[in-house]
Amino acid sequence: MGATLGNAPYKIGDRTLEIIRLEPERRQRLHQNINFVKSKLNNLNILPSETAILCLPVANPGQALELSQKLLEKGIFAPAIRPPTVPTSRLRLTAMDTHSPAHLEVLVQSLGESFPT
Repeated sequence: MGATLGNAPYKIGDRTLEIIRLEPERRQRLHQNINFVKSKLNNLNILPSETAILCLPVANPGQALELSQKLLEKGIFAPAIRPPTVPTSRLRLTAMDTHSPAHLEVLVQSLGESFPT
């Protein structure tokens, strides 16, 4: 019995690099989706990020959990991240290249309805 992971992680890494090389439109679509969400949710003070992970500050842990649950009921996975994991409560959104414009519009609309401004 070994303590190693075998070569599966390497195969996954190789496949990931192959997708990056052969499907550049996926990275382009990802960046378009990130920019779309940032522009539409600018009024909610998204925390600075250079990645696909976008965090919305929330006043307290209870409110973060409540908003996360409301969004989940609408089919949106936005986990509540709370202290001590982070200094202040927030909802974490992750943009993906597979999100369609319709998905992103539902997100924006749902946050507009659920997120206190």
